[in-house]
Amino acid sequence: MKHKKNVAGLALALTVIALLLSAAPLPVQGAAKTCEDSLNKCLFVASIVGSPVYDLFCFEGYVFCKKYLE
Repeated sequence: MKHKKNVAGLALALTVIALLLSAAPLPVQGAAKTCEDSLNKCLFVASIVGSPVYDLFCFEGYVFCKKYLE
């Protein structure tokens, strides 16, 4: 009985990870990337994750991009 719970928990965790990875946008080589595009993609993933900490991570990356890369 305990073995079935462990397998079910592992299957659920792997499913969630697979869904998150499939929702992340794939990098396109040769495409012009901007800080705004990166922010939009990061916020899309953050909306799936549903954590406000992830939103702060996105905005911190955006500020860094604007300050140092553009």
